[in-house]
Amino acid sequence: MRRIILTGKGRSTFFYKRRFELRSGIGERTFLFVKDLSQNVRERSVSVVRFLLSLLSFLFLLGTVGGRSETAEVFYNSDSLFFSSVYSELESRGFWSGLQDWTWTPAPYLFPDLVLYLFLRTLSSWAGFFPVQSAQLAYAVCQWAFLLFGWRLLFSVLSIGGSPRSTEKILSFGFLFAAFLLLSGRELFFFLPAFHGGIWSFLPWAWGIFFWNRNSPSLARSFSVLLSCFSGAVSDPLFVPTYFLPLIAENLYFIYGIPRDKNDSFPGKAARAIVSQIPVGVGLALSWFTLKALEKNKSIFFPFHYFSGKAQARLLQDPVGLVRGIVDTFLVLFERELPFFVLIFAGLAFASVLRRKKGIAVGTRDPEISVSVLLLGSCILVPLCLIVWGCAQGLIQPGEPVDRYFGGISSSCLAVSLLGILSLRKISSAIFSLIVLSSFCFCTNIVFSRGISFEYRPEWLVCLDEISAQEGWKRGIAGFWRSAQIRNLSREKLVSDPYESDLTVTVWQSTFRWYETGIPYSFVLLDGIGEDSVRDHFGKPERIFECGKHRIFGIDKNAGSASQKFLKRKQSEILLWKEFTGRANESSKRN
Repeated sequence: MRRIILTGKGRSTFFYKRRFELRSGIGERTFLFVKDLSQNVRERSVSVVRFLLSLLSFLFLLGTVGGRSETAEVFYNSDSLFFSSVYSELESRGFWSGLQDWTWTPAPYLFPDLVLYLFLRTLSSWAGFFPVQSAQLAYAVCQWAFLLFGWRLLFSVLSIGGSPRSTEKILSFGFLFAAFLLLSGRELFFFLPAFHGGIWSFLPWAWGIFFWNRNSPSLARSFSVLLSCFSGAVSDPLFVPTYFLPLIAENLYFIYGIPRDKNDSFPGKAARAIVSQIPVGVGLALSWFTLKALEKNKSIFFPFHYFSGKAQARLLQDPVGLVRGIVDTFLVLFERELPFFVLIFAGLAFASVLRRKKGIAVGTRDPEISVSVLLLGSCILVPLCLIVWGCAQGLIQPGEPVDRYFGGISSSCLAVSLLGILSLRKISSAIFSLIVLSSFCFCTNIVFSRGISFEYRPEWLVCLDEISAQEGWKRGIAGFWRSAQIRNLSREKLVSDPYESDLTVTVWQSTFRWYETGIPYSFVLLDGIGEDSVRDHFGKPERIFECGKHRIFGIDKNAGSASQKFLKRKQSEILLWKEFTGRANESSKRN
């Protein structure tokens, strides 16, 4: 090896060139670093602006809910105001006393519905700014955000959309999706408490926890699966088919999919799938025993009628009629949800094309296929099973599918759209930003035309408040669908007890504490209440008031004794009902 010795001018020239190259290299690296930094800052700024515009689009349209009778009647009807009535009882009577003698719904709606609503209602009551309406709107934001983060968790666990901007894309597109749901007045149950929306928002979280455990099982993760299944099923029995049926389909794909390597054998995969289902089975079994215990408790009546035993009788009596009802119901549902079905199948077909372009073999197990199987199960398998079971049990009227039972269809459409957004990693940021900006401008224009109003009071209730202020009314009678609106939205703090048309007590989303003697009845809202029944119990009206399409029966002020006799009779009927259902305790019998 020859040694080259530099002396004199040659040596100085060599070191000069070396120093120049080093400085040039450092300068180039510095330039690239600054360029990357500025690009990251610019992209992050664009992402933040995009997210804020999407969120504002959703919030602006949410603020117009009270100005549209179509959406307001859903956001503020008796079903959606159920927890508001519960909160009022807890606030006035205390926690344990406030929960006594309630007649609940078939689904307890414990998590996230009740927990989240009570927290938000406490904050809104403390703030004092339209507490009922503020709690409803805040709940809509939180539950929808909960759904979006659930899909983000599931995608993250399955290693889908791992780029730093994935969360922003999911939130930005997700809030735009919600804005257009509000604009169209569709699928509003996603934004309301006690409307099965909590289960649809919790579902991707439960799936994400399951895959988190299956990918790397541990005792802590298995317990998380057990807890999620238990919480979901106890809160809403609808969780069981909507969670378990798509999971069975995905597990079949997991077992029979082509293995990634020779060590991933069929028996090994089958054993792994079965073991991963153990905490699921334990959680669902515990929820079953808990629901049976809730059914037997004497403090709160839960009318669990999902398993009434009518299916066999209906099948034997009229099998042709049952099948016809099932087909009619599914066709009506398919027609109603057709836009979502089109987007789902178009999105999955597009994803299949992308898979081929990526060179992924048809039988190769891929995380995106796992999600696709879940979504297909959620939008096809689950609705079919629910329709068959619901029609057989008499829970669903033939040809009249209840939209909130089939939220998996629109939720699957959202998930497919999110998968498309995340798969197109090369999508121009400018195009996505333009879509968001255009949507924001469109939503802003809608808001300017409708106006934003946090308070909602229907015109008939405004009229009733005015009459009550003049007449000194405090307590009245109304049908189920109007009673909760009077209780929760009246400025005059009117109290209205729910009754059936024949003035029998409503045993649904109410408490028997409301029927205690005290302030006599002053009025009856004749909407769902028979006027003849009112005259039989309270005599001739002092006056009949007109509030738009609603008639209000003003009870004679001298009929206070009639009101007391009526309430005592209702107390006897309540006690008889408790004895008949085995819910009477010793103190109620003595009273």
